[in-house]
Amino acid sequence: MREKRTNIDFSKHKFNILKQKELNIFELKIPNSLVQRVRFTNTDSVCLVTGDFGHWVFCREFYPSKGGYVSSMYWIEKLNNIPSSALEYDSKKTYNEIQKLISEGLEEHGYENNELNKAKEFFKNLLKYTDDEITYKYEAYRSPYKPDFIEFYEIIPFCQTINYKLKIIFDAFEEMCYRLGKNER
Repeated sequence: MREKRTNIDFSKHKFNILKQKELNIFELKIPNSLVQRVRFTNTDSVCLVTGDFGHWVFCREFYPSKGGYVSSMYWIEKLNNIPSSALEYDSKKTYNEIQKLISEGLEEHGYENNELNKAKEFFKNLLKYTDDEITYKYEAYRSPYKPDFIEFYEIIPFCQTINYKLKIIFDAFEEMCYRLGKNER
């Protein structure tokens, strides 16, 4: 069973393939409708994805194949449009990572005694700001209350998840790969 990223069901969509000299189009669409349509247009080492889930431009062609799958972070790296649109701040994950850091992680970073207590106090205070990305970034990275000994911003959690519409695009691609494999049986 394929693991899906979203709850969009592409099983009722028609899979269309149009191949011309230097242009290949792969499309999933509900017959007689434009709802939930996803089209992958490949040409000149570029893939343009259009439809109801946004427009995405990748600097690599995107060909479905039997057994093919999407490596999410690889394809996010290949995005030509604003890469930040591919990832969204995840307040719940950030909150949970701070909780882990407070309960067990700060000691692993070498904090002890007074520094450990001040670091725990700083991170407990950050928990109040995780709901709002902008406020959280300010408090985490620029706040005058951040202890000077916390030099490495890498230990300050800032979690992100893949944009939901991009997850749908990846599911659509994997549906195409599944159908190609299914048709060869």
